[in-house]
Amino acid sequence: LIDSERDGTDILGLEIAWHCIRGGRIEEAVPYLLRGARQALQRGAPHSVELALCSANGVLAQPSDRTAATLLVCESLQEQGEWNRSLIALEEMEPGPDPNQVWLRHALLSAGNSALCRWEEAEVGEMVTEILGAIPNVSDPFTISALARAASGLVLATRHVALAAATLDTLVSFDAVMLKSAARQDWLTAQFRIGCLVREPGALEESSRSLSAEMALTRTRSSSAALLSMGRGGVCCSQGHYEEALTHFDAAIVIATELGNGSLLASAFANRALCYGKLGQYDQQVRSGLESLECDGGQPGNYRRFLAHYTVAIGQAMRGKRVEAINATLALGGVPFERAAQWVQQVRHLYLADCLWLTQKKRAAVRQALKGVTGPLSVPLATGFTGIHARWLARVRPEHDATRSHLFGLLDNIAGLDLFDRAEIALAARFVELEPEAARAFADQAQEALANLPPAVASFFSTLGILPEGRGTARSRAQRAHELRS
Repeated sequence: LIDSERDGTDILGLEIAWHCIRGGRIEEAVPYLLRGARQALQRGAPHSVELALCSANGVLAQPSDRTAATLLVCESLQEQGEWNRSLIALEEMEPGPDPNQVWLRHALLSAGNSALCRWEEAEVGEMVTEILGAIPNVSDPFTISALARAASGLVLATRHVALAAATLDTLVSFDAVMLKSAARQDWLTAQFRIGCLVREPGALEESSRSLSAEMALTRTRSSSAALLSMGRGGVCCSQGHYEEALTHFDAAIVIATELGNGSLLASAFANRALCYGKLGQYDQQVRSGLESLECDGGQPGNYRRFLAHYTVAIGQAMRGKRVEAINATLALGGVPFERAAQWVQQVRHLYLADCLWLTQKKRAAVRQALKGVTGPLSVPLATGFTGIHARWLARVRPEHDATRSHLFGLLDNIAGLDLFDRAEIALAARFVELEPEAARAFADQAQEALANLPPAVASFFSTLGILPEGRGTARSRAQRAHELRS
């Protein structure tokens, strides 16, 4: 096996380590054991890593080797979505003087706490700065990629666009070193996920396609591969390509199932449910939403739980199942949200408003919407949330000058938003516009966006009462006031 590896044959290090240990060549086995564990993580076998390293713990004589093995076990637990077990092991261990091990432990702690929403939103900027500042002080590429993953997790948890842009710029500055390393795939995936917040979909599509092809070639089946597939699905959604997005979410579900990672499964199912809703396949939407809730570990504050409940409620309402939709809406309202980020709390109110409106509880919907639009959008120009915020702002505060100013400001930056958001913003602007000519222009802009979206989207907007009955119709203040009172 060793000779074959020297000749260039792809041999798993864990196999060589196992034979070395059986042959009594313990010292020779250790490097193969640690390297083989890293290979197995990349190939999507975290359970094998956990079993091998825990079984071989007795043969690791050097403290640095034992620390390295413990850190790899913690990584394998995080690959499986076992965040609590990983954090317990990380908190109990004491890393040695090696800065690579110190910062790998720090990165894994940050990733675990981020996944469980155990952070203060006001401190995220400082946490990301500390993580990025450590990159020049470490030499191991896998530690550097772990730091990048931790930073991306924190950025995505808060959706702060300015923080995302600054983080991405910092990571790109280290590309010269990382793109030649064995950890390049994890590194590029972290960049891609952050880029989804600040880059236009067209710019992300080509790079993600080439990275996905590279992962297929190297048989990468890690959580990074699943996250890349979900990110590609999100890019397709932003362009209105929902059927193509489903293929990417399905690929993420397959990988997450192999890993046994419930968190990834819940996120993929929730996003798949959203796609089915846009395509008008409401039975499938409800089914995927329920599957997401079954896989979710129940961590409070996670956006995917709110999204899953929302998709179930919307799907039931659009199917005409009012009682089931009301029950799903009540379940959405009952999810604890105190530990959620500010943007998640804001979006939760707007999701509830949609669900209540579709179940004919319009007064309650307006009350929830008022909570959701009070103050500025906490994630300005964030894809997927700007539209719903604009839509409800136009409905509950149509006469406010600040509403019109906000909507017209969005229209100036509309090119960077996804297609669904563009339609919502244009419809919201038409909803508040008093001048017939301007109203017709906004209606035409909305129709242009809707023409590139599935017919079910127009049906959804019509059911919510935001889509005009006739193109370019402008309503009087009295008509709008009467609708709001009713």
